[in-house]
Amino acid sequence: LNAPAAILMTSGSTGTPKPVLLSYSQLLFSAMGSALRLGHHPDDSWLCCLPLNHVGGLSIITRCSWYGTTIMLQSGFDARAVSDALDSGKVSLVSLVPTMLERILEHRSNAPFPATVRAILLGGAATGQPLLDRCKRLQLPVAVTWGMTETASQIATTEPGVYETQGCVGAPLQFAEVSVYNNALRVSGPIAGQPFITQDLGRIDEAGRIWIEGRRDDVINSGGELIDPSEVEAVLTAHPKVVDA
Repeated sequence: LNAPAAILMTSGSTGTPKPVLLSYSQLLFSAMGSALRLGHHPDDSWLCCLPLNHVGGLSIITRCSWYGTTIMLQSGFDARAVSDALDSGKVSLVSLVPTMLERILEHRSNAPFPATVRAILLGGAATGQPLLDRCKRLQLPVAVTWGMTETASQIATTEPGVYETQGCVGAPLQFAEVSVYNNALRVSGPIAGQPFITQDLGRIDEAGRIWIEGRRDDVINSGGELIDPSEVEAVLTAHPKVVDA
């Protein structure tokens, strides 16, 4: 289980991409933790439109391989193709980043998804309140997740269709332990391999849910005042005429 299974590059969305070594143990416990949170149905089919050279796409392959379930693989993201696949009745789960879901909803003119889609795993970037409100209006089975390459994908995830406010990513998965160290989130447990402190700032509430409150490397020092840009973005995007910030 401790043997190397894969070397993946981080996404580079918050800095220079770096290689991360993942063990079979991390991939296995990640798959098990995901199944415990999202459920495991033997006839599941997971739509994959994410790049397979990053952990979001690869984790779909490893999960479904261990679950013995089906993958519907698409060669990249196309809003129309994903929308058609979801409408086909053959897809029960899909992994998306917020921008992808927004484009799909625009293509569909906000038409709801069929009941055969039981979970939309939404991560890779912060999910803003306007998109969460939109999902709630449409009663989409969204499961907001927080994860990273170093943990073989998910660390914490909300229950599908349980709508929290912006920043809440639910409780840690079964094989993840999260604590707070100097306002930053620390991850340990089987999915992490070695314990490490993330660049994500956050807190854990009394119910055990994790709240992401920005990143250490994003904080701006303006005249001695520390400013979290995610708070500014949240205010801007709350305005009805602001699409994104």
